[in-house]
Amino acid sequence: MTLLGPSAPGMAFMMKKKKYKFNVEVQLQELSEVALVNEVLFAKIRLLDGGSFQEYSSREEVRDHRVVWNRNFEFPCKMSANASTGVLDPCYLRISIRKEMKGGRSYFKLGFIDINLAEFAGAGLTSRRFLLEGYDSRHRLDNSMLLVSIKMHMLSGDILFKAPTPNLKSKQKPSTDDLATASTGVGLQTPTATALPSIGSGVGSGASSVSGGSQGIPVSVGGATLGGGLNSATSTRPVSTVR
Repeated sequence: MTLLGPSAPGMAFMMKKKKYKFNVEVQLQELSEVALVNEVLFAKIRLLDGGSFQEYSSREEVRDHRVVWNRNFEFPCKMSANASTGVLDPCYLRISIRKEMKGGRSYFKLGFIDINLAEFAGAGLTSRRFLLEGYDSRHRLDNSMLLVSIKMHMLSGDILFKAPTPNLKSKQKPSTDDLATASTGVGLQTPTATALPSIGSGVGSGASSVSGGSQGIPVSVGGATLGGGLNSATSTRPVSTVR
């Protein structure tokens, strides 16, 4: 008996990839925590997958341990996705940070970041900070963070697709609303195509106590008693009604 369809042996690898084309807008904003003084830095932006885009930023001097570019780059990018799951395949953009040497006649590579553009598909304008990775561990800029904003617009392809889970190496820049919410201890889910970790200081357990003079009354939850400072949940101390 011959099996037909996607479940047939040897058919999985023959399934064609879904093809997409996006217009990518990248804003190179700034490099912070720079342990250099009176140096001139610039960046090289190169598309590693899905195209042949390559361009350089302006050359800017380090001031107050940071370099500000605020330079916009725009280019088309081709992507693919698994036909069965719809998850976009990785598509990397590399930003290399370089130090000008010999009056601009040469340069030294300080570090780089690799951004998976597939993570930003369908997410709108998104800003993230990336930790700069060194080409050489002996000359790495420790704790230097590169702030980049990315916006992607689909030009062609199936509108039904899934963005992969964001890489933990990048750190998303919280918005003003996120910071206000974090100060109140309530988490807020970022409205992107994929669920990102909520921002906030975290809300503790639902245990509470009813004030009775200077001593709280433990509240029983699920057979265990909570409250009473650092008392164990397995022991219950009776509440005195005499004041």
